[in-house]
Order: sequence, then structure tokens, then C-alpha cells
Amino acid sequence: MEDKFALAKKAEDFAARWDEELRPSLNDWFQIAWAREIPELIPMDNRYPTLNLGAGNRQIGISEPLDLEHGWRAEEEDIPHEDSSVGGIWAHGFFEHLSPETAIVILRECDRVLVPGCPLNIVVPHGMSELWHEEIEHLSTWHEATIPNLFRNPYYQRGSEHNWGLSVHTIFMMGVVYRNLALMIQLKKD
Repeated sequence: MEDKFALAKKAEDFAARWDEELRPSLNDWFQIAWAREIPELIPMDNRYPTLNLGAGNRQIGISEPLDLEHGWRAEEEDIPHEDSSVGGIWAHGFFEHLSPETAIVILRECDRVLVPGCPLNIVVPHGMSELWHEEIEHLSTWHEATIPNLFRNPYYQRGSEHNWGLSVHTIFMMGVVYRNLALMIQLKKD
């Protein structure tokens, strides 16, 4: 990681070259202000089925909804797809409703079913946000270091046949106000 002075210089250089005729993207704005980039997100591979874990009433395109309403019990059942057969997974407002132990099992299931190169898109309330604390059914707390720590911890490797096939593509915080501060996480199947 670059030191804060190098990042400040990078932001100054990027800002000095800015063309006022352009409409800035969110990434441009981050570059000008903080010299940080939001990586380009990995698209779903629609040649394969895509999943929407914990869909509830929010259908996303043609993604298959998996939740209690559609007959899937995350705490008791594997994801009903073959190994390396899913082109992408949405999981918005889902993982925080799982116990930490179940969340790890479901992450392993996502790892199992994803096609290499495909994304797992997770949105969870940040553990310090009011939104996380307001919901009595939130069972696991998520911070920007939660996933990297999980993937690095040898306790969760369980031998070479169970090494994580997922890696962090990006994790960033986003919110309109502090109350709804969320973690936007994109993992990639290696």
C-alpha cells in the first residue's frame, strides 16, 4: 500500500489533468479526492445459471432465487447446483442473517458452485452502521477485514482439498448516510 503522501500526490496529479467537460464517474471522483480506484467489477457469465441468495421479494433479472420462500434452507441444505456450474451469485442483505458458522459453510458452497472467473457479489450492512444494529435478526457482523481475515486464517483451510478457491476482487464501503453504511464485496472464483 502506498503511503499517504504518495497517494496525495497521485490525487493531485489526477485532479490537475481533469477535463471539466467530462462527466465524472464515481471512480473518477474517488481518484480526484483520495487517489483510490474502485476496480472494474466482474460481470456475471450468463452462459450459466446465476443465483440470487436470500432473494425475498427482490428478483434480479433472470437469476434463480434461493431462499425460504423458494424452498431452500441455507442452514440445512447445499446450494442445489453442481460443482462449477453457476455463472455468478448475488447475495444482498443475506449473509448478515446467518450465524458466522453458517456464513462460512455458505461461502464454501458458493466457492463450490461458481465457474472459475465468475463473481460472488455480496452487500451487507457494515458492523458499525445503525442499520446493522437496528435489525434483531442480524447474526453475523461484517467489516472490511472480515473476508480477507477468513481467507488468510489457516484454521479455515482444513487441508489442501478445502483451500479457498475464492479471492477478494474488491471491498469498499458505501452509504448515502451513516445509518445505511454497507460493505460492497465482490469475490472471484479463481
